[in-house]
Amino acid sequence: MLILKKALNWRLVNDKLTVFSNNVNLEKTIRTDNNQKFYELLEFLTTPRTLEELESLVGYTNDEINDAVSYLKKHHYVKEVNGSEQIDQYARLVNFVSTYPQLDEDAYLESVRQKKALIIGVGTGGSYQLELLSKIGICHFTIIDPDQVEIKNWAAQNFSISDVGKHKVEVLKERYEQEGLSVTAIPKTVNSYHDLQEMVQIQNFDFIINTADDSALGLDIIEKVFEDHPTVELYMNGYLLQQQISFKVTKSNQVACLRDLNQKLKRHGGGEHITENSGAIFNAIFMAMSVAKMIFDGMLKINDLSLARADFLQNNFFIGNPFENEIYQKFTSAKEPLKNIINPNRATCESWICELKVDNLFSNNLLHAIKVPSEYVPFLAEKSDVKKFQNSLQQQKKFKSASEFESKLSLTDLKVGLLEFIGCYFDQAVVDQVETLIDSGRILVNRTRYASTGAYAKNDYAKPLIYVDSAHNDLTTLNYIIHEIFHVVYFQYSNQTLSHERFVRRMHTKFLFENLDLPGIKELSVDYIAHAYNEHVITELTTRYEYAQINGTLDQFCSTYPETLDALNEFHQILVSNIDPNIPLCKTKYLIPLLENYSELEKLATATSALVEGGYRHA
Repeated sequence: MLILKKALNWRLVNDKLTVFSNNVNLEKTIRTDNNQKFYELLEFLTTPRTLEELESLVGYTNDEINDAVSYLKKHHYVKEVNGSEQIDQYARLVNFVSTYPQLDEDAYLESVRQKKALIIGVGTGGSYQLELLSKIGICHFTIIDPDQVEIKNWAAQNFSISDVGKHKVEVLKERYEQEGLSVTAIPKTVNSYHDLQEMVQIQNFDFIINTADDSALGLDIIEKVFEDHPTVELYMNGYLLQQQISFKVTKSNQVACLRDLNQKLKRHGGGEHITENSGAIFNAIFMAMSVAKMIFDGMLKINDLSLARADFLQNNFFIGNPFENEIYQKFTSAKEPLKNIINPNRATCESWICELKVDNLFSNNLLHAIKVPSEYVPFLAEKSDVKKFQNSLQQQKKFKSASEFESKLSLTDLKVGLLEFIGCYFDQAVVDQVETLIDSGRILVNRTRYASTGAYAKNDYAKPLIYVDSAHNDLTTLNYIIHEIFHVVYFQYSNQTLSHERFVRRMHTKFLFENLDLPGIKELSVDYIAHAYNEHVITELTTRYEYAQINGTLDQFCSTYPETLDALNEFHQILVSNIDPNIPLCKTKYLIPLLENYSELEKLATATSALVEGGYRHA
């Protein structure tokens, strides 16, 4: 008997027949001479039918039925059943597997139910493994853990309050054997691979899942297990503060995994430390899901999964392989600036400058020779414009005290004026792109606790994104948005960073100056000016200090900027907050455009001076 795989989500709308509907990646259109008639046949197959029943359908020839059945079988859209449709505890799993194109769900279920899993450690990392692995069809488990359930385990592990005082493995054995699983419980400590060999026959298992909090044991298992069982799949798991990792080890990647794990332990271990287990339910569930998904995909050969990572602070979750991880890391690194507690200037082994302290600021802190980027050389070779620097020092104080305007100005209020301004300099296609960006909700204002102090634009081809924090007042946030909108405009011309910053600085200043008569623009301009002068002071001190370190001209720097000697603590804070120990001179790309547009900034400051001196509050 044949029955339609209903879980594939069939749909007929306006004579358009689709399967895998609502999944844009899988959806397929089926074309027949009569889609309505074919859909009625599908409806007839929603319960098991014999070929005789199908051929007896009124309005269909035998050839039509045979052609339809042949097509449905070829594409795995139907399956054969004996008698009525059987519904058991695996029905949802069977349905899920059936939604993968061209797969035989019955063959999967038959295979997975023969698999055997060994789980070492059933605490935070391991207690939920049985829950998820049994739900993907595994029925045979051996679990090892010496610990008893404690009250503190409740919030992170698969135990209830009534389990306190009982051995963890015995609790899980009793629970899951009631569900028809085969569970062998061993309440013992495993200190080495030799101990493991004494407890179990390694060759009996298809999967070994190690969640024990013992790095030496993990290394010992990786090093020796494949001598006894070359085809076993070993899953290693662990977590650090706010982070989680699971990875698959096989004989083919054993050496690489040993090397990487030793390097990680060397980097994070050693010395004295005070700590306490902070593993939570998120660690437990993500770890169990990661291992289950790697096993599931491996059995079905649908994805090559060998690595899973989670960062619960930044909400980065990855399951894939090392190659895909390299791609994903580029995305996650782009997200890092959106959190103000993520250290943007954290040092790596490739740092170019020593750690800066108040007492070593004017010592030689260079770790190795630095080649100055060619695009910065002409600018840095010139003498500093001390007059502009002194002016910015004074102006930043003046404008900062007047920049905290109470304003309800929004991007919607500015939209018409901004689009008209862009239309004066660019074609209609650019105007339309910016209008779509504003109207489509692709400008995200981050209002969370750890919102970064800045903004970021991502050039996602035809659909750019803008992220802006809201830690500042509304006018500063609005200026960030305008700044990033001009970045989006320039994406079509170049991705070169310095060119971008030159363009954005020029256009942002120009937009404000040419629209001072619009409601709220004067207040917006004062906020912009205050931040621009402050940015000039910070980026000039940072860039010139870095250049002096690179060139060995610290004495000249001190004579040019004597203010730094009088405020060492403040100067030190500026440097450690703005110098990237991995990328020298990284603030230069902001300083050059600022100084190139300094005269325009001064014009804008002059035009708004009356507002600053009057201390007006705009409601």
